[in-house]
Amino acid sequence: MILPGCEQLHGRMRDICEGTADLPLAKINAYRAMWNLLPLESGGCEDCHKHSVPQSRPTHSHQRSGCSGCGGRLKLRPATAIDLNGHGPGSQLLAIWAGMPHCEACLELAAKMDAWGPEGCEQRLDEIVEDILPRARSWMAENQLWAHRLLRIAVLEDTALRAAIRRYVRQAIERARNQPAPPRRKRNLRSGQKPIREAPEQRLPIADNSVRNKHRGIVTGARALHWPCLGALAIEAANQGLGLAVADHGLKPWQQKELSRVGVHWVVHDKPNIDIAKNRKAPSDPQAWWKPWVCAASPFDESVWVDSDAVVVGDLTDLFSVLPSITTQEQWCGNGSRLYSKLVRAVLPQHKSTLRVYENVNSGVVAWAKSDTSIIDDWRVMCQTILDNPKKVGKCTVRDQSGLVMSLIDRYRRNKMPPRMLPSKYNWPADGLRAKESGRRLAIPIIPEQLLEEAKRRHPTAVVVHWLGGIKPWKIAE
Repeated sequence: MILPGCEQLHGRMRDICEGTADLPLAKINAYRAMWNLLPLESGGCEDCHKHSVPQSRPTHSHQRSGCSGCGGRLKLRPATAIDLNGHGPGSQLLAIWAGMPHCEACLELAAKMDAWGPEGCEQRLDEIVEDILPRARSWMAENQLWAHRLLRIAVLEDTALRAAIRRYVRQAIERARNQPAPPRRKRNLRSGQKPIREAPEQRLPIADNSVRNKHRGIVTGARALHWPCLGALAIEAANQGLGLAVADHGLKPWQQKELSRVGVHWVVHDKPNIDIAKNRKAPSDPQAWWKPWVCAASPFDESVWVDSDAVVVGDLTDLFSVLPSITTQEQWCGNGSRLYSKLVRAVLPQHKSTLRVYENVNSGVVAWAKSDTSIIDDWRVMCQTILDNPKKVGKCTVRDQSGLVMSLIDRYRRNKMPPRMLPSKYNWPADGLRAKESGRRLAIPIIPEQLLEEAKRRHPTAVVVHWLGGIKPWKIAE
């Protein structure tokens, strides 16, 4: 019999998944937990399961000959899905008794204990002890070695059993008190487990025309869904006396009205020719290529582009003193060359070695001055060069960012002045997690003012916080 979830595994890994490997039950279930599968109940036939008689794990020979406990046919079953939170008294009790197989009644009680919490379990201590007592009697009567080791009593009197059980339950309650619940995490939207939340209609807590500065400002492009970060950008721009320029890529009327009230500069920009790119899978979102065209239309003398999934949480003054500049994320990207190696061979094959200079560049934050827009101009030209060639588009992994990296390599080839490389605090990943770890990000408020306050609290040394990867603030909103 092939258990659900084990079909993709082979060899010994499959044996472990199905419970036929010669390993302790606890270790098998540890592997299954790592593979996001439910734990297995103790091996054995239905009669053994019905009486909660723990069995040793079956081997292949056991699988052929039947259950050693009663001679019946082996029937492994995944345990029933039970809601354990991993830190409550019930979970702690299971951890203390990790050396014993856990029957369904044990798991159900543990789930109740987790729901009751330490105080509730303290009030129901006698009820918990009486729930466990019949099973403890059975374990001891069957002379199970693990039961004697756990309960540590030599006699089978109920008084001694109750005292032993009570001692362990109190220990579990105390552990749960000393190990508070971890911060609540939202489920990964890509698994289809939680819908995206949109921010309600609201007024930003800043004065009229507070982001009208025409000398220095933040540039971004946004849709309606991006409102939590966009609103936070507007608030922080007002706090720092900066302007805010926005390319409207699908905002709602109330959002447009509110941004106009606070003095946002509306960016009208050209767009790349994506006729060829539309026929390729790479540019799944054509707007992802528009960034350099939006930057070219900035109304400010000194500009800093900030992605729509990022917020400014620190002072940008020092950034404007080192223009043009770009950000890197070396410790968050790992080996960035894998993203661009195929593209650089197609675009600039003679300069593959230069890739390592710019392989960790991230286009989420880019700064430049109107007096020298060559970095933006080169970026646009390179993006269009890629979009005009089907083979190059097919090798492009991160759209406009790929174009930026290729344009920087090309500038290096032509001996043009390179931009300054800024430290990671100017493009800090949310919660310090890389893009591939984005599913572990903490929930964050969807109201811009609250989002900004929480982002500052969590990232005290950052200047810009960026939700890299697939999990964005509007997907994990509180």
